[in-house]
Amino acid sequence: MKLHKFSLIVAAMAISVSVAAQTEMIYQMEASGIIDGHEYVDLGLSVKWATCNIGASSPSQSGDYYAWGEVETKTNYDYSTCTTIPRDWSSALLRQFRDVAAIKWGESWRMPSSHEFQELIDSCTWKYAVWMRPDSSRISGTRIIGPNGNSIFLPNVSFHRGDSYALASGNYYWTASTADETFSNMIGAWLELDLMKNNAGAVKIGDEGQLSICPRFYGLPVRAVSTALSAGDLTPATDTIDGHGYVDLGLSVMWATCNIGADKPEDYGEYFAWGETEPKLKYYYNNSATIKSAYNYRDAAMANWGKSWRVPTQEELKELDKCDSFWCSIDGKYGYKIIGPNGNCIFLPAAGIATGSFIDKPGSTFFYWSASTFGDEGGDLADITDFDADGKPIMPKNNTFYDSDSDNYHCEEAIAYTSDDSDDIVGRSYGLSIRPVVRIDKSTKQKKRKK
Repeated sequence: MKLHKFSLIVAAMAISVSVAAQTEMIYQMEASGIIDGHEYVDLGLSVKWATCNIGASSPSQSGDYYAWGEVETKTNYDYSTCTTIPRDWSSALLRQFRDVAAIKWGESWRMPSSHEFQELIDSCTWKYAVWMRPDSSRISGTRIIGPNGNSIFLPNVSFHRGDSYALASGNYYWTASTADETFSNMIGAWLELDLMKNNAGAVKIGDEGQLSICPRFYGLPVRAVSTALSAGDLTPATDTIDGHGYVDLGLSVMWATCNIGADKPEDYGEYFAWGETEPKLKYYYNNSATIKSAYNYRDAAMANWGKSWRVPTQEELKELDKCDSFWCSIDGKYGYKIIGPNGNCIFLPAAGIATGSFIDKPGSTFFYWSASTFGDEGGDLADITDFDADGKPIMPKNNTFYDSDSDNYHCEEAIAYTSDDSDDIVGRSYGLSIRPVVRIDKSTKQKKRKK
């Protein structure tokens, strides 16, 4: 598919709406790229926005109308025909929301949440505009300009209601959020205001956007969003050490661009039990080398990538909390885009966790090992950050580890960084991903110069 070439032609004209305003006249707009056959614009936000409504072939067309949570158009948009309104409390769980964007355009696309529409309202400039069609007809709407200067056009649309298929005024678009979720975004607190589940979140467009609530049976258009990334959306490696690239996120250490065992940022790579240097077929309590003694710890990053690299400590992983993170996908692999304080970014794929002989929750959650475990007093954390000539860890002076068959809970656990909770305690026998780090200091730079 050829991308639309957008050139924005602006002229001032007097119009009469509620007040006189400067109107932009739009003839074309520019798409940033294509995902699964549908064009998008990167506005510099957490998601990419489609150039057209679902069912439309041009940004100026209203496209198809859907009741909330339904995936087919119809001629009667009425309470009695809506499949997502519970008829009674017992049927509430049987009437499930379906995402029309994902159904019609593929899993890389979805309906925007009320939070993402609020981001569009808070972070962008909204301007009244008129789209000039080749046949000289005009479609009024709103041009929304992102922080990076790119823009989309939302045509003014009316919703369908009832069996007459008559248009009513409104200019509303559906969100994927329920009414209660939308209320929480609007007023900052969770309120159970939609007890009968008759309504859903929408946004009203104009010269500025506003979150709103509409009955679920109304027919509204949908403008889809995508979290899919391309390789060009990630920061290129700042440099390489021992053949492996790293990115400077503006933190205390540099972060590798890939997991151990992966060739690309989105690849899962290999799984390691804590303190072990090789992947294995089964991850059990009885075949863990460190389950009873952290003195058996070996650094998988150092063993596989060289002495400059190592597994990050709990404190270094905790630094990632200073970054912005967005759930997204690259070539169908889901994970988080991590954006550092300096604007650089990496991708942490959701590789799941190896338990027994299978991988649990791949594509939906991630677990990354730290080099940190618990000390023997008060649950203090101990970091393994240095090694002797034989590659054995040098333990911190103020922490010792259990080296016996103690039943103490802490001696069999280590600290991991997870998508559910930035700090989590995970049994050492499980197989987790490892994203290595490197500290760039004088000695590292000298090594690089010698090479």
